[in-house]
Amino acid sequence: MGSSVALNTTYVILGATGNTGSIITNFLLSKGEKVRVVRRDPGRLQKLNAISGFNVLHLRPAYFMENNLAAIGMIQGTGIFGHALRAELKLPMIATRDTGDYAAKRLLDLDFSGKQTHELLGEHELSMAEATAVIGRGIGKPDLRYQQLPYDQVQQSLEQTGFSSKKAAVYIEMFKAINTGLLAPLEPRSPGNSTPTSFEIFVQDVFAPAYHGKASAA
Repeated sequence: MGSSVALNTTYVILGATGNTGSIITNFLLSKGEKVRVVRRDPGRLQKLNAISGFNVLHLRPAYFMENNLAAIGMIQGTGIFGHALRAELKLPMIATRDTGDYAAKRLLDLDFSGKQTHELLGEHELSMAEATAVIGRGIGKPDLRYQQLPYDQVQQSLEQTGFSSKKAAVYIEMFKAINTGLLAPLEPRSPGNSTPTSFEIFVQDVFAPAYHGKASAA
């Protein structure tokens, strides 16, 4: 589908230095588009969404694969992957690069109108136990095991890694919602909401290099 965007269009990207925003920005720049970067501000987003006649596409990506990077220190220090999520609960996981790629392409086409919401469910569902097995193979620790930890212990661990108590509490609420089924996809999986990067590729390209890089620096 060809783009109907005027040649003098400028794309404004909020949070352009983040994992997703940077991918959107680089993609648009690679296509020769004009990009203006703006600091992320939730207030701006609310104001944009309230404008009458404004076309908005809300993307709801699944659990980010990159969230698992926070476990590197624990794996190196204790030999286990501890987390608040239930071990056998299957959930969709998505790479931030897939989210950014999808968002950039939709921005380039501007093929949406009104107020729409679209979920992105990653390549497939897997449990934390399965994810841990993939990580273990990818980093050369095939016996790595997963252990569900109490919420208060996970919150303390997040704060020790630099999270503010408020931000850590938000993550704990998310984990509780996932565990109880309150936070779950509303759309059935389809080719339109599935993305290409598998968890195995994420571990190979992102997790293992980060793990061994930190191990080398330790």
